[in-house]
Amino acid sequence: MAKYRRILFAQLPLIVLWRLILFRTDDYRPALAVAVITAAFLYLSLPQYFEINRTFRDIGARTAYLIGDYRGNFADYRKAIQGADLVSAFFPNEWDVEDPARELVGGEQQVYYARTAGQPAADTDYLVLPAGVPAPEEFTLLKSDATGSAWVRDRDRWDADRYQPPATGYRSRLYKISRETSFYFKGVPAHNYDVNLGSFPLIWRIFPAF
Repeated sequence: MAKYRRILFAQLPLIVLWRLILFRTDDYRPALAVAVITAAFLYLSLPQYFEINRTFRDIGARTAYLIGDYRGNFADYRKAIQGADLVSAFFPNEWDVEDPARELVGGEQQVYYARTAGQPAADTDYLVLPAGVPAPEEFTLLKSDATGSAWVRDRDRWDADRYQPPATGYRSRLYKISRETSFYFKGVPAHNYDVNLGSFPLIWRIFPAF
């Protein structure tokens, strides 16, 4: 509720401004111009497509994550989170992938959709076990640490999942920024970690001081 109050208070000066303009003049051209510009920028800011990416729902259904319980009490949830880095063995984090359009990037969403109880099923392709717990013979070890281990059953299936990612060019071209700017540990060595608004299409025409 506090967040919405702050948003409302931030709009009050604009509300007062437009009340003064609209009540003191019969010229509605300024309001019409603002409405047109707002609609234009709203349209330009829309994503290039609206398809919902459900890739990890399918992958999670084929994942058994048996460290803690992501949906359990706080102690079990904390234990599950401590081992969540192991899933990066299957699908790396975005900052570790050069081109997310060619290689699927992962994260804790795989943990969210995974089964968290029982034993590996016949359709389990990805398996995460607590430390010291052995995997069935048909699984191959990919990564292990003090928390647990990550295993894959079928490398061909894994390659098919990993190298057929969904499209990633969904954001508006107005807001495209480099990966160095997004991730400071890439940007600092590359000396490219500031957002240059002057490089954005149309922005320099509206705010020439940038």
